[in-house]
Amino acid sequence: MQQFFRFIAVGSIGFAVDAGIVFLLVYYGISPILARFPAIASAVAVTWLLNRQLTFRVNAPKSHAEAMRYVAVAFLSAGLNFALYSVLVLSSMRPVLAVGLSTFVLMFFSFVSYKRFVFAQTT
Repeated sequence: MQQFFRFIAVGSIGFAVDAGIVFLLVYYGISPILARFPAIASAVAVTWLLNRQLTFRVNAPKSHAEAMRYVAVAFLSAGLNFALYSVLVLSSMRPVLAVGLSTFVLMFFSFVSYKRFVFAQTT
């Protein structure tokens, strides 16, 4: 259970990065849809580093196989997140609220996938 709470804490930081970048880019005139690409990429990079060290406490050196599993889960999760976000924005939801809802929905999928598929051999 502590691991899940650490995941939520790291995810909160990732959410702040994601939503903050979306907010700034939309404020400066970028489309909410286009703003999400750099926001997601930045959030994935931040949460990768924090989840590896804090959530799953991986002591083993990074491996190519682990990195490929992480990328696969991150892209799948980001794709599902982006699809839900797009539907919400196109349905007139405010972009930052759409980030929050889509992130919350995908949080459970991401945790289980990272735990079982990405870090299963290292935790």
